[in-house]
Amino acid sequence: MQYGTDGNAKILVIKLEAGEDVLDSLKAVFQKEGIRSAIILSGIGMLSSFELGYFDGQSHRTRAFTTPHELTSMSGSLAYVDGKPMIHLHATLGNESHQVVGGHFGDGKVGVLAEITVAVLDGVAMGREQNPRTGLFELTVKKKK
Repeated sequence: MQYGTDGNAKILVIKLEAGEDVLDSLKAVFQKEGIRSAIILSGIGMLSSFELGYFDGQSHRTRAFTTPHELTSMSGSLAYVDGKPMIHLHATLGNESHQVVGGHFGDGKVGVLAEITVAVLDGVAMGREQNPRTGLFELTVKKKK
């Protein structure tokens, strides 16, 4: 088990407009603000298109959605791998028939708007290291010195 506490966490609220790319926008904010470790607490809004993945224990299977869906929930983390930001997100989205899809969020375009809330962690250093058993880049958590 790994864990860290951060009594200095800051909350960041991001509003994305129609047409903006979710991951590119998050990376731009994180880079501009110098954020290296964060937890994506929530995300709501409308996406015009997006990609979701499912990990079956050996590989990711992805599916593209090209019709608008309500973003009802989004959560994840920001960590760094080899000096580059890696955003790991999961999302749940609903269509006009109130059917819900969810999984690993690959990327997406904002339809009307998206509101994303982030906890910025200054006292915890999060990274990702590849686990040889699973092949996944798994989260590492260390207290900053």
